[in-house]
Amino acid sequence: MLKTTTTLGIIMLVLSFLSVVLGDSPIGATEDRVDGEMPFSVEAVGVPAGQFNTMYSAIVDDIASFAANPDLALATSRRDDMTAYAASLAGRFERFAEAMADELDEATDQS
Repeated sequence: MLKTTTTLGIIMLVLSFLSVVLGDSPIGATEDRVDGEMPFSVEAVGVPAGQFNTMYSAIVDDIASFAANPDLALATSRRDDMTAYAASLAGRFERFAEAMADELDEATDQS
């Protein structure tokens, strides 16, 4: 039981991280978030999947709108927003790696 609980805790940590990263995207941002402290649930898996779908759809919609109605200023602004967003992810990945290492150390200590 302990190994299952630890595994599900790690899954929730990953889902929480994905949810925050995808939810904060400057294109297609959503308010939905997965709380890493919650117990595992099928609904929690669906949150980042839905966020990815929303972000991807918004990007495709932007590309289509720029093809139909070119707007260099808006396209440049979108690029700058996405570039800044991507640069901000480095710190998030570092914090996630630290949290994951802590979680795995704790799991190893419990074994």
